[in-house]
Amino acid sequence: MVKDYKPSRRGAARGTAITKPGTGRSYASSPCSARSTVSRSKTAGKLHKGLGHSIAKSARKNNDEATYQKCLAMIDEIQKEFQLALKEIDKERAYDSQSIQRLHAEKA
Repeated sequence: MVKDYKPSRRGAARGTAITKPGTGRSYASSPCSARSTVSRSKTAGKLHKGLGHSIAKSARKNNDEATYQKCLAMIDEIQKEFQLALKEIDKERAYDSQSIQRLHAEKA
C-alpha cells in the first residue's frame, strides 16, 4: 500500500499527517482523538441553543420583574423597620439624657 504524505492542517510544527490514497482523511493518532473531534462538533452545535425566540424567555423576564418588585417591597419593609428602631433608640437616649440631667440637678 502506498502512503501519501500531506502537510497537517494544524501547522508545520506538528509534522505531516499520513493519509490513505483516495480517502482524504488523516489517521488519528489514537482512537480517543478521533472521538474527541466528534464530541467537539456536538458541543459546537449546542452553543447556538439559546439564540432563538422562545416563550420561556418572556416568562423568565416576567418572573425576573416580579422578583425585582418583591425585592423592592422587602427593601421598603426593612427601611421602615430600621426607621422604627432609630426612633426607639432616640427615645431611649432622650430619656437617659433627662435622667442624667435630673441626677445632676439633685446633686447641685
